[in-house]
Amino acid sequence: MLYFIFIALLHSLFLPTKSRDHLPNKPTEDNPSKVIYKSIDGGNSWVEYGEGLPVDIAASDLESFQGDLYLSSDKGIFHTSPHLTKPDWKKEYFFHESDTRFFKGRQGIYAVKYRQGLYQKLYSTGIWLPLHLNLKDKSVRTVLEGQDHSMIVGTETGIYRSVDGGQSWTQILEKEIIHSMMQSRGSMLAFGDKGLYRSFDEGKSWDHVPYPGSLAGLWNGPGDRSYILVRKNSQKHEFIQTGKNFQLFESTDGGIIWNKSNFGPPDVKQIFGITKSDAYLICHHEKGLSLSLDQGKSWKNMEVPKTMNQNIRVLVIDQIIFIIPTFGC
Repeated sequence: MLYFIFIALLHSLFLPTKSRDHLPNKPTEDNPSKVIYKSIDGGNSWVEYGEGLPVDIAASDLESFQGDLYLSSDKGIFHTSPHLTKPDWKKEYFFHESDTRFFKGRQGIYAVKYRQGLYQKLYSTGIWLPLHLNLKDKSVRTVLEGQDHSMIVGTETGIYRSVDGGQSWTQILEKEIIHSMMQSRGSMLAFGDKGLYRSFDEGKSWDHVPYPGSLAGLWNGPGDRSYILVRKNSQKHEFIQTGKNFQLFESTDGGIIWNKSNFGPPDVKQIFGITKSDAYLICHHEKGLSLSLDQGKSWKNMEVPKTMNQNIRVLVIDQIIFIIPTFGC
């Protein structure tokens, strides 16, 4: 572990000069960063929360950890409190500047830089510890913690597992691109190019789950329900955007049995994501965002700022909703 910390300190010492600046290219009052918006009234109104960020910043991801709001972007990682009237963004000393994704677990917050590895922020420090030094495949796409404190990552070559905090890794599943993973009622589910995989032993082994069509999404929903979106009548590598070609399936037993589902707002055919909190359930779909206050029994459409595109990242912290426009898948 001391070796990992030493490497992390070296990373921070040799950051480029511009990375150590507090905040380059600060926006003016007439030209604030329109990269992140905040709502305290369930999405009825929005205020910009990007004051103090670089003007030309492009956001990648949002996450919360230890009471702070984290934003990744092409200009690096920034954090602030989510409860301020005006944010006080501070830049993280992170080795890689752009396009970082976050994953949060019980043991901490993780940052993934595509093809360049996996990092974990050390508790109460500004150090991001590299966990990929002995990981064969650095193209980490998703991270999951086991109940036994194991760490599982999905990469472009399969699933790897570590039981010693990332000091060593064992490849569990081979020759498969893994896009996302999640916990579901005592099991683990993984979304790969070849379909859905399920584990009942904390990621030590994985079984393929057959179903018709190709998988297009995997999420947790209300009441510990799990959802998969299946793209019907498509050939391998063929991407169909038409809503009628998608079908949602639901599982209430950790992914053992899947049934067709009508979850979501009326007339919605293609779901991009589900965000749940104690108070809100937010569905991101082809028509925008919809919010439910009764765990999906009824929905209302949410009007979002015009700067939002179809790719929206949603985060809820203490009934405060944050959104950013992202790019790509």
